[in-house]
Amino acid sequence: MMIAESMAVLVLWPLVAACLLFLLPGRWGWLAVLAGLLPLPVVLWPLTVGVLEHGMLRMVIADFQTPLGIAWQVDGLALVLLWLNVLVILLVGAYAAGSYRASEPVGR
Repeated sequence: MMIAESMAVLVLWPLVAACLLFLLPGRWGWLAVLAGLLPLPVVLWPLTVGVLEHGMLRMVIADFQTPLGIAWQVDGLALVLLWLNVLVILLVGAYAAGSYRASEPVGR
């Protein structure tokens, strides 16, 4: 996977998984949780390799430069924060998938 695609998938994949979680019935919700959580470390790995090789990665979206457009920049600190974010997401997602049952009533 290329670095630009991994940056885009890292942002868009949790949104796709949330839509799957909304569309799937209660017993199949764990499948959407797994589909949303497990690819995140795989997608983050090319960014890690790219930062280790080049020091900093920069991607300009839609070919507009920074005063008018959006530019994503990943350096070492941003990479550490992304890995920490993925770790927290995996832990919270595993806890939520194991503790919530669709057959239980919500509220009192």
